[in-house]
Amino acid sequence: MKYFLLLLLSGGCFGVFAQVQQITHQTFELSDSITAVELDIYGAYQVEPWPGNAILLETQVRLYNASQNILDHLLKIGRYELEEQVQGSLLLLVSKDKERPAIKTSKGECFEEVEQLLYLPEEFVPEGENRWQRPVQQPEPASPGIDSTGTAGPGKTGN
Repeated sequence: MKYFLLLLLSGGCFGVFAQVQQITHQTFELSDSITAVELDIYGAYQVEPWPGNAILLETQVRLYNASQNILDHLLKIGRYELEEQVQGSLLLLVSKDKERPAIKTSKGECFEEVEQLLYLPEEFVPEGENRWQRPVQQPEPASPGIDSTGTAGPGKTGN
């Protein structure tokens, strides 16, 4: 009985500090015309190269002192999403919500922890703090003795 009472009381204490969490993903397709990617993301984030041909955003959200319903609502309104804007050959990824006001409930303020990891195709190279560039492909030089049409020029043999 003594242990049951201790277990019951300690369970009540942990219930006050409940944590809910969710991992979400967003994918951004990259056309061949996109040569640069720029990020305008709220808060801290990490960028990792990967062998894919699209950009993948993985967001892990943890709320303390909040219910699953609150987290579901924040996800539904896009609090942690990025929006894409194409400006010529530039893809700009911008946080949908750049001002994240404190989350308040009847129990008080909730603590929010957000980790964002962006997987960027490995062909892009860093060009500053928040910009990545796709190197320009140089055309292959023509073989000596062969002109641009693939035939031998005057005084030259093809084989």
